[in-house]
Order: sequence, then C-alpha cells, then structure tokens
Amino acid sequence: MERSPVEPMSPLLAAELFEQGRIHPHDRPMLAAQWLTEGRGGEALVELASLRGAEPEVSDLWPAALAELGIPLQTTPRAAMAWAAQQVVEGKRDTRWLVRTLWTEFDAFDEQDDFQRLILLLDDTLDWTDRDLRSRDPETRETAQLARDRLQAAIELMARDDEGAALAHLRRSGA
Repeated sequence: MERSPVEPMSPLLAAELFEQGRIHPHDRPMLAAQWLTEGRGGEALVELASLRGAEPEVSDLWPAALAELGIPLQTTPRAAMAWAAQQVVEGKRDTRWLVRTLWTEFDAFDEQDDFQRLILLLDDTLDWTDRDLRSRDPETRETAQLARDRLQAAIELMARDDEGAALAHLRRSGA
C-alpha cells in the first residue's frame, strides 16, 4: 500500500509530531527537502534531503538537521496545538483525537500552566457532554449541546494559535 506524501509543515511541528509517532520515519527526508525549498538549510539538512528514508543515517541526521534549524530536541505538545486544532476545524479529526494528541503525562498538575488547564478543560467538557447529550431530559441535552458549541469555538481559537483566548473562552462559558 502506497503512503500519501507528507504535508508541508514547520520544523517545530514536524519535530513534535515525529516524537508523538504521528509522522512516519521515512518521511523525514521529504520534510528536509521541503525546508530546503523554503531557503532553510545546512549540511545535515541537505544530506538528509538526499536520502530515501530507509537508510540508518536518517535517524542520525534528523536531530542534526533540526538543530541546524534551531529546533530544540525536546519539543512540547504546545507546538502541535494549532495544527491539531485545525485538523478538527477542517473535519479531518474529532475532538477526542485532539485531546489525545495534545495530552501529556503531566508529572504534576500546574495550576499556572494555561496549556495544561486548556487540555484538561477540553477533556472534562467532552466527558460530561458525552454523558449529557444522551440524557432523556431535553434541558440537559440542550445545555450539553451549548457547551459543545462553545468547545468548538475554543478549538477554532486554538487553530489560530491563541491558547490564552481559547482558555478564556472556556472559562467564561463555564465549560
């Protein structure tokens, strides 16, 4: 079965999605070639772009190419937020997928970390609205549907890379 070509994306997003296992390892040379056509580059990026994807050198060159582009080896799910939210806005993925993509194993919940709060609010809202949308009570279903509409608006803000506005919207709406 033939894989579809990898979509163009920023190096930071590619680094995070690769770490999450959402980019096939063999797509790294194509990404490098795309970045070269954008005028970015260095020796490792050129060498990576010249490979087919199956060579063991790809794994060695990937971190070096990212370093040439100024991408830290440890990225965060925050880097993937706008891209993942856009997938939901465009109807390519659902909201549960978005939460799974952005969820991290938080060592400890940090009340001051807006990104953690945002993802936890998304998850909590999905949980209670899933339950309440199946309710026999019309008012309960209506309240849940309104919350889902507010959730969708927050995801649209996330797609615009506005984490703060998305969180503020969810907090204001009582989600």
